[in-house]
Amino acid sequence: MGPKFGGLEPTWGERFSDFIVTGRWFISMNYSVHAMMYSYYAFKALRYRVPRWISVAITSSQLAQMIVGCLVNLWAYHVKSNGGECEVSVLNIKLSLIMYFSYFVLFAHFFNKSYLTKKPARSASTGNMKKIE
Repeated sequence: MGPKFGGLEPTWGERFSDFIVTGRWFISMNYSVHAMMYSYYAFKALRYRVPRWISVAITSSQLAQMIVGCLVNLWAYHVKSNGGECEVSVLNIKLSLIMYFSYFVLFAHFFNKSYLTKKPARSASTGNMKKIE
């Protein structure tokens, strides 16, 4: 066992070398993107006006994370299929690929809806609400 910090074991840092190689990629990408994302949320919660390009960059990073996640899984499958040494099970690769591709579709839809599609002008009297006739 490694050092304790306030009664908590630093399991991620200490155990990082024990993860299968695909897991190392996934963990590194996930922590990096979430660090940006939660910093953004913190500034928004503190009522800072965060420039739009930052939210676009975060969503772009999330999309990139999903693409790289798919590519890492495809590479692991390629290595395993060609008799190379790969500790990842085929089931794990397939499920992980489904997850990353699903998230890619969701983030791509969000990106398109939030940053590429023009929104109709809001009426001053009704705000965001649609008028029921």
